[in-house]
Amino acid sequence: MHTCSLYSRRNAVKPDVGGRNIMDVNTIFIIIGLLIIWVINEMLDIRLSRKDMREYLRSPTWKQKREEAFVVHGRFCAVCRATTNLEVHHLRYRKWLLPIFGRENVKKDLRILCKKHHPKGRYSAWEIWLRRLFYRMFGV
Repeated sequence: MHTCSLYSRRNAVKPDVGGRNIMDVNTIFIIIGLLIIWVINEMLDIRLSRKDMREYLRSPTWKQKREEAFVVHGRFCAVCRATTNLEVHHLRYRKWLLPIFGRENVKKDLRILCKKHHPKGRYSAWEIWLRRLFYRMFGV
């Protein structure tokens, strides 16, 4: 009498010729590939030219994106709700390893901050949310 159930035979993952599980090998390659892409993106993220950024911030394209951001997010700081000295903050400067200038998604890539809460450098959507929480709780 055979003791192996029909369920276990049907759902078993078959090993390849070398005895390894094919799914595990493919998963490892995918994870390594994604890790390499992430590392390259992080390395390139620091090397954006300030000159290119300054030129873009003076362009009519940026002025249009800036006004779109005010329409979408409102004319107030995302942290303290101030309505003066407002600036538009980029949450990221690259998308898929390419500079984002001119291709910003207004809802996902830009936020409105006052001069007090607009930092120099990176500031994520999560950090803005956390700042808003601390500001509401402690006024900081």
